[in-house]
Amino acid sequence: MRLLRTISRIAPCFVLVTLCAAGQADAQQGEVARGVIIEEVRNDQPAFMVRVDVNHPNRVYRHGDEMQVSVVSEKAGFLYLIYCDAEGKMYSLFPNRVDQNNRIPAGQPIRVPGPEAKFRLRIGPPFGQEVLKA
Repeated sequence: MRLLRTISRIAPCFVLVTLCAAGQADAQQGEVARGVIIEEVRNDQPAFMVRVDVNHPNRVYRHGDEMQVSVVSEKAGFLYLIYCDAEGKMYSLFPNRVDQNNRIPAGQPIRVPGPEAKFRLRIGPPFGQEVLKA
C-alpha cells in the first residue's frame, strides 16, 4: 500500500485500525493472511464522534486484496487517512496526489477510495503489524 511518501497532518480525533499478520501462510499461493483489529483511541471529552471501518467484515486481508475505508463523522471537516507500514514508515493514503479533496460532510458515509476514484488501496508487502489512522 505504498501510495505516497508524504506525511499529512493528523486530525485530533482518530481511530486506529491495526493490520496484523495471522502467522499462517496460504498453502496455494504462499500469501500471509492479515487480520484487522480496531483499536479505539479514547478522548474523554470528544467534540464529535467519527466512525471508521474497513470493507472486510472478518478484517482478514491477503496479498493483492483491495481495502476500502468507510468513514462517518458527526461534523463536517477534513479527512486524513495515515498509514504506518510494518517497517514503521508513514504514508498519506488520503488525501493523495490523485485525490486531494478531503472535505467530508457531516453524517454522510464516505468511502475511500470512492466508486469513481482513480486510485485503489491494494494490500502488499511489507507484511506485519500495521496501523491506519483517520
